[in-house]
Amino acid sequence: MRPFSSGLLDGPHRAAARSMLYPVGFTEEDFKKPLIGIASTWSNVTPCNMHIDKLALEAEKGTNAGGGKAIVFNTITVSDGISNGNEAMKYSLVSREVIADSIETVVGCGGMDGYVAIGGCDKNMPGAMICIARMNRPAVFVYGGTILPGCLTNPPAGQLPKGKELDIVSVFEAVGQHAAGKLSDEELHAVESCAIPGPGSCGGMYTANTMASAIEALGMSLPNSSAQNAVSPAKMEDCRRAGAAVVEMLRKGIKPRDILTKKAFENAITVVIALGGSTNAVLHLLAIATLTLLLADERFRLQVAVLVAFTVVVFVALALATRRCVGRRNLPLQLAQHFAKLIFLSRHLTGHLLHLLHLLLGHGPVLLAVHPTLVLTVLLAALLI
Repeated sequence: MRPFSSGLLDGPHRAAARSMLYPVGFTEEDFKKPLIGIASTWSNVTPCNMHIDKLALEAEKGTNAGGGKAIVFNTITVSDGISNGNEAMKYSLVSREVIADSIETVVGCGGMDGYVAIGGCDKNMPGAMICIARMNRPAVFVYGGTILPGCLTNPPAGQLPKGKELDIVSVFEAVGQHAAGKLSDEELHAVESCAIPGPGSCGGMYTANTMASAIEALGMSLPNSSAQNAVSPAKMEDCRRAGAAVVEMLRKGIKPRDILTKKAFENAITVVIALGGSTNAVLHLLAIATLTLLLADERFRLQVAVLVAFTVVVFVALALATRRCVGRRNLPLQLAQHFAKLIFLSRHLTGHLLHLLHLLLGHGPVLLAVHPTLVLTVLLAALLI
């Protein structure tokens, strides 16, 4: 139960190390428990992570109640939503590696026997998973949760209807309408000030929700973690259960690479394609798979190539559809946007569908920290593809 913390904290010669931990809340009994890190990506840099400090405290409670001793620590995060289209975006992908390295540094130096990683943004999620795959210590990933829709409360007189639901894409659309002279400065400001109502990741199949779905399909998140709202009681419970799950993984001797098998990646790839997820899933799944040595498998490389080809074809098809619809109602992109919203509404309401992967692949969940949960909309999307 204490493969790493025992060497760091046990014995008379480690008294100085123990003395450093009494002030942060350790008792004498705590030194007999497995040491579990809680890697928080909290910051006010972006709404995706502004609530994660609270989620980390819930994970701490679950760990302690499950028989471990938790230590909360932080890592960095950046915002693609803020930095894209700007020189600042050059820092984005690099931050993924910084996040992975920083979590590994604290877990390794702190002698932690396992850890919970909580992320809610484009690069801290794959960064945490890269670290989990690389270190191969018992770990569970917790998704910070998706955001609630915004609401246009007091639009100026014009074409914008009061009460219209908004998200980050609504702002991008408003920018285009403003450039075309269809929205006034006041209307653009009304949209931008109401689109993001509070904590959570962008509500649609963008990178965060795509990776949350993929990570759950991999088996590295608890059931339904990818579909819970950021501010819901279910998300708080998800964090508490994750802390206890890491302690249970230690008891049973389960490690991430026991979970991150070829079949688990097949599950994740299938989910990404079925959901029409972000093309960014390609480079993140490749990075995680590299650390599990799966890329040496020729058939798996072919499956990844199919994922790449599929995402490129979809991307090009939407781009061509957009071009054809210039000056007219852009139906293909509107359908894609509404379908993404439908997916996450359905994911939240329909519950679990554990036989989906049997239907799609002929095999279902393999050895997992927990069973992945997928939903009816995913099956519908898969049948349509």
